[in-house]
Amino acid sequence: MNSNIKLMMALQKLNLSFIEKAEKNIGRLGISVTEFLILAHLNLKDVEKTQKLGEIANITSGTITYTVNKLVQRGYVRQYQDDNDRRIFMISITEAGRNLYKTVFDEHLIFLNKMLSGINEDEKINLIEQLNQLEKSINMNQRNFS
Repeated sequence: MNSNIKLMMALQKLNLSFIEKAEKNIGRLGISVTEFLILAHLNLKDVEKTQKLGEIANITSGTITYTVNKLVQRGYVRQYQDDNDRRIFMISITEAGRNLYKTVFDEHLIFLNKMLSGINEDEKINLIEQLNQLEKSINMNQRNFS
């Protein structure tokens, strides 16, 4: 079998396995991966446009609206209109949202440490570099096939 096909299959299998395990772990803590990504960004930035959060979480505008509304209802974020442009909604994290994020982050980090204990730090750094290089190659060459 061609090595490019083998690589594609290996990456697909890894992605599905990793995402499934991460979703299950974060889900048992009471939120979705998408909600976790949003809270993680807001924990660092405090306030963000709804549209930007959708881009960060890689979800559609309809899904980000639904997700933000769920987080608002649960008291983890606040939503308000931008003072300069009333069409834009801003999202900020609440203290409850920060607390949830910290709890989930700490628990998820323990999970990741266990899950990735089979490779050492040097191997992780090397793998990250190789994956970044692969992503650059894919994105650069994508322009030739679009």
